[in-house]
Amino acid sequence: MANQDKFLFYWKNFLSLEKDLFSILEYIQIDKKNFKTFSIKNSRLILSVGGEIDGIFKKLCNQIDSTKKYENIDNYRKTILKYLGKEFGMKKAYIVNCDIDFQPWKDWNKKTIKNPDWWIDYNKVKHNREDNFEKANLKNILHCMAGLYIVLYFYNKEVGSLKQGMFYEEVWGSGKEKGSDIKDLNEDTVLFKLTY
Repeated sequence: MANQDKFLFYWKNFLSLEKDLFSILEYIQIDKKNFKTFSIKNSRLILSVGGEIDGIFKKLCNQIDSTKKYENIDNYRKTILKYLGKEFGMKKAYIVNCDIDFQPWKDWNKKTIKNPDWWIDYNKVKHNREDNFEKANLKNILHCMAGLYIVLYFYNKEVGSLKQGMFYEEVWGSGKEKGSDIKDLNEDTVLFKLTY
């Protein structure tokens, strides 16, 4: 599969997951007051998004350094921090038409490096849903989606031919400030934008 096709495959999956999120948002308004809202549909979505993050992280890390074995987020984190540095944790995704942004990987830039709380909650839902059902809440889903969006951004940068040129700029823009539009194949469905 060509590099552009690899990225587009994952990008289309992201858009599909985003549509699932939109169906949830028909009933739950994006508002900090609703961040603790959980449901069966939320549970299915957080599991899907977390699995997608895991899969793309593995691809990204293998693209960066194929000499290592990547089995979990701790392995990914070491490679990401070594090769991409603090820029990865500094990236934010903000929600269009809302005054809310997310910096899902910021915990990787702290003195005491740890995995994000939303990732820990995703794993609790994944491994023991009945006891952690409330962790499949809107706040964790939005962090998870923002985390996936940022992983896709870096995957796009690392897969070679997309690193530079028109396609890269058209899809991601400069990524340096709010308003740097992501001009994707179906622009009006994109909920997240990038910023620092």
